[in-house]
Amino acid sequence: MLQLIPIVFYGALFGVVYLIMLNGFLNGSMKTRIDAILSVLLIFLIGFGFCLFEWILAFANILGCFVWGAAIRSIAKRSAIFLVSHPPGR
Repeated sequence: MLQLIPIVFYGALFGVVYLIMLNGFLNGSMKTRIDAILSVLLIFLIGFGFCLFEWILAFANILGCFVWGAAIRSIAKRSAIFLVSHPPGR
């Protein structure tokens, strides 16, 4: 059971970074609110990483967020283009 904690943590961390990148390419009236909520969630996850892991690994998590954000940017852009061009209900 304890082996799943890092997997769930990194999944949530990378998921939030992907959603932040995706939200950067989308438009709408709720964009600023969504960005604020995702940013608070990211700060909470990084703080939780400092409590859960050692401080060196927590700094590696912060660096990993930047690297993951740079790596996932093109995929988030393509996802945003797909979401805008195929609205739900059509």
